[in-house]
Amino acid sequence: MGVIIRPVRAAAITSGTTQDFTIAGIGAASEIKGARFYVSRATVDDTGADHAVLSRGATDGTRSRCVSVVMEDGQNPSDTSRRGATDEVIQILALDGSIDGEANFDSFITDGVRINWGNLPAAAYLVTCVLFVGDVTIRVDDFTTNATENSTTVVSSLSERPEAIFFDSIFNALNDTAVDDADLASGYFADGASIEQASWGFRHANGVSPTQNNASLSVTRCITHSSEGAGVDAGCEITAVSSTGFTATTRDGAGGDVVVFMALSFGGVNQANVSTLSSPTAVGNQAETGVGFKPGFVDVLHTQITAAGFVVDNRGGSHGVGVFTETEEFSHNITNQDNQTTSQTTSWCEDQAIQARVANGTGVGSQAEFVSMDSDGFTLDWINVFAIAARVMPYLAIELVISVEDGGGSLPSLTGAGVVDQRHELGGGGNLPALTGSGVLEQRHELGGGGSLPSLTGAGVLEQRHALGGGGSLPALTGSGTLEQRHELGGGGSLPALTGAGVLEWLFELGGGGSLPALTGSGVLEQRHEVGGGGNLPALTGAGTLEQRHELGGGGLLPLPIGAGVVSLIVPLTPDPLDFSIVLPAIAIDGTFELGGGGDLPGLTGAGVLEQRHELGGGGTLPSLTGAGVLEWLFELGGGGNLPALTGAGVLEQRHELGGGGLLPLPVGAGVISLLVPLTPDPLDFTLELPAIALDDPALKPDPLDFTLELPAIAVFTGLGRRLLQFDATVATNATYTDAEIT
Repeated sequence: MGVIIRPVRAAAITSGTTQDFTIAGIGAASEIKGARFYVSRATVDDTGADHAVLSRGATDGTRSRCVSVVMEDGQNPSDTSRRGATDEVIQILALDGSIDGEANFDSFITDGVRINWGNLPAAAYLVTCVLFVGDVTIRVDDFTTNATENSTTVVSSLSERPEAIFFDSIFNALNDTAVDDADLASGYFADGASIEQASWGFRHANGVSPTQNNASLSVTRCITHSSEGAGVDAGCEITAVSSTGFTATTRDGAGGDVVVFMALSFGGVNQANVSTLSSPTAVGNQAETGVGFKPGFVDVLHTQITAAGFVVDNRGGSHGVGVFTETEEFSHNITNQDNQTTSQTTSWCEDQAIQARVANGTGVGSQAEFVSMDSDGFTLDWINVFAIAARVMPYLAIELVISVEDGGGSLPSLTGAGVVDQRHELGGGGNLPALTGSGVLEQRHELGGGGSLPSLTGAGVLEQRHALGGGGSLPALTGSGTLEQRHELGGGGSLPALTGAGVLEWLFELGGGGSLPALTGSGVLEQRHEVGGGGNLPALTGAGTLEQRHELGGGGLLPLPIGAGVVSLIVPLTPDPLDFSIVLPAIAIDGTFELGGGGDLPGLTGAGVLEQRHELGGGGTLPSLTGAGVLEWLFELGGGGNLPALTGAGVLEQRHELGGGGLLPLPVGAGVISLLVPLTPDPLDFTLELPAIALDDPALKPDPLDFTLELPAIAVFTGLGRRLLQFDATVATNATYTDAEIT
């Protein structure tokens, strides 16, 4: 299923002991693999709080690491410090560097993580928790860079090759002791076509007047530390990756830097990308491209830096972090104005993707809100910008992968025009979300679970749904010009009513006793199959309607067709232990059926042809179909015959092979839509056995070699108009019929 990464935000508790961070439906406790925590001193969105405090922590359930900084407001000289710990996930510092709130990891729980506050915070600071769920291996740990510049440290504690890494450092040891100077560096790594890394760091000097704030940014380092003076103090570069870790090379000065990391391995399912975005100089939407995939999660470092390099001015005093997905966006930002006799520092929090505040504590700075995840990146809406120059911000993007193979997880909603969506949920009871938008093509498969499929609305919608093995309900579909195909195999769920003009619908319920609803509307084409259950098929009403219904194996009732211009082909089949096969004569309409035998069906040619073919229980071969503007449905149930290739321009083909081993060919032709669904559940692996239908006289019971079968009325459009063909059950077997005897 890949990894699912979702953030959630909550106010820190100020009484009690444990606190849960959860997202409904995200997964069982065993599926939660790790968590990151970000917190500043802010308690209210978009409202600055005096004093700049920022904590960054992570856990993999076994190991936890945390780093934090504090810069006191209103001080002369400045008062700043840093701290780190190896057993905490949150560490909120008081103004003197002591603890004003500290929490460690307690446990992973259903839908989230539980933390234990060993030291309660003084206020309900807003905490962002990022949950990592599913197919991901996580290692939270630390290492110390080599003390000699350009020398290496090899980290080999991982169980798999890392594909993405978060880095944080306060330079000093993680001994839970406050140290002078707020020095924090953060960065990213991604194992792409080449090693990708970027980082940002700042240093706010302690005990100076006026205040001194320096910052640096690098696109070739995973960690970069600014010095108190003009320059970069130290850096770290990932120079190699292995199956058990990575090699870190000391750059830009002497090492000995303690670096915290959270390494992610996706098993090659998800991709990761590290890059930098440049904020625009005018408000409005900005599409960030070149990521290489559609992200599911983005973590971005907020800066006011205008270029990758050392900065000694106002812009060095604004920094933070933002996270966003398709459904959530949260950010934390701290500011410390440079060159002030009395320090001026502020903490912020906001439900925005980016907020790089102005360091004077009053300006809005650069702020952006999430718009969309795109096929090659993402789009942000910048609501505030600096018009003078763009700000450079590193980010880590991780790919969105939707494939729930064996769990009950939920899939998110998809919106947009001209969207193609194909979703598969295999083996779980999770819910599939609503899909909205015009010109939408959707294909959904739910195999083995009882989850519900949501409503789909919109004009010009093509939908194909398959619920196999569960009793979940399929929702109503509304809209004009709608094409819907639904399959429910093995469960007793109900299929809802479908309404709308110009609607084409196929409904299949195989193996359950659920009822199929009434269909109303003009210009409607409906095809329904109920196989193995006793549910009832409803009446069909409407003008210009074509209906085809099949009930195989159940005792349900088939209604009479009602309406003007209606074509109804109704075939009730009730298998009996008698073991025999029959071959029905060709039916001279655009729908041919061969039930129980191995004969071949002839080819059909012509322009604008509608053909529906069903071969049930035999191994016969269906011929090729050629022609322009052809619509064909082919169904082979229970036999091993081959379905032929379909060629032609503007062709729509839908093929289903249920229970047999035949081959499905590739579609050939321009403008071809081919939907091939091979299904081989055991209940459908059978040879059809047909008893007499509506024959009360025992003398007329079928003979394996010579018998008569009564079919229900088959309403047919022919060149002579609408006719009813009725085979008379009372005549002798092997009888012939003249046209006059057909009523």
